[in-house]
Amino acid sequence: MARSHAFQVDALLGQRDVVVKGLSRLLPRLDVLAGASVDPDGSILLVLDAAALIERARTAKPGPSAGERPGGSQAAPAARGSILVVDDALTVRELQRSILERNGFDVRVAADGQEALALLAERQPDLVLTDVEMPRMDGFELTQAIRSHPSIRNLPILMLTSRASETDRKRGLDAGADGYIIKSGFDETRLLGAVNALLGRQS
Repeated sequence: MARSHAFQVDALLGQRDVVVKGLSRLLPRLDVLAGASVDPDGSILLVLDAAALIERARTAKPGPSAGERPGGSQAAPAARGSILVVDDALTVRELQRSILERNGFDVRVAADGQEALALLAERQPDLVLTDVEMPRMDGFELTQAIRSHPSIRNLPILMLTSRASETDRKRGLDAGADGYIIKSGFDETRLLGAVNALLGRQS
């Protein structure tokens, strides 16, 4: 028998026609995304797959309502940690932010190594997630800069890059990275597993 489904949203901002493009193979595989589009101002619009959302909701384990303890009292959401995401590609940056924030992390973003160092001077995160190929200061240089700075030298650093050669991997680890993931071979589960492992938490 056919069933009806409904989605609750905070607000309806408007309606528009968009051209939806598939996500690059270098981006994480997210089953609830149908693709992406670009606004006239350059911002990225992520397009949800309604059927995938319904399937995820259908198979999700039941639990207490959001923000509610089993006894009925309200529980304040606790952040799992703070992460600085560094990537010059806006789409990749925002997808990583979405994954991490959805899983309880406080996230800041930077477009290259120099911007990342400026943000690190303001506030130290619990982990740095960085690309390698970036303008001004790449991921190798950023990692070396962090490791040479006394106050942040012990920060966990995870590299997420399209560079798949063993030479690049060794270079990243030699620079001081704690982990090295290839973009074409990772998904949300692997990213969160690596982040939680470096932070000493269970996934």
